[in-house]
Amino acid sequence: MGKLSRTKGAAGEREFCKRLAGELQEHGVDYQLSRNLKQTRDGGYDIDGLDELAIEIKRAKKPALESWWAQCVIQAYQSKRIPVLAYRLDNQKWRVRMHVRHLAPADTLRTANDSIQYTVEMGLEMFAELVAEKLKGMESEAA
Repeated sequence: MGKLSRTKGAAGEREFCKRLAGELQEHGVDYQLSRNLKQTRDGGYDIDGLDELAIEIKRAKKPALESWWAQCVIQAYQSKRIPVLAYRLDNQKWRVRMHVRHLAPADTLRTANDSIQYTVEMGLEMFAELVAEKLKGMESEAA
C-alpha cells in the first residue's frame, strides 16, 4: 500500500469517527470514537469505541465491495465482533454495510452465510440511529 493510499485511509477513518460521533450526539448519545492505531501492527478493524462492532473503513474512487466485505468479515471474526463496512467513494456520502442477521430477528432468516448478498446497506444517518438505540438500550439495562 502506497503512502498516498495510507494517508487517504487514515483521513477517511478520522472523518468517519467525527461524522459518526456527531450523528450519535444528535440522537442524545455522547460517545468517543477513535482510529484503532494497533491495526497497523496487529491487523484488525479500523475504529475503536464501539465494543461489539469491528468497523472497517474504506475510501476509494471505485468500489470493491466484495473484497472489502470479505476483509471486514475476516477481521471481525478474528476479534469476535460484528462486521461493519463503512465506505465513501470520492464525491459521495458515507455508506454502511452490515449483515442482515445483525439487523433482523434470528428466527426470520432462512439462510445467513457471510456472503455480501446477505448484507444491508444504509446511510451513515441510519447506522447512527441504530447504534444510538443499541447504546441507549445497553445503558437502560445497566441502570
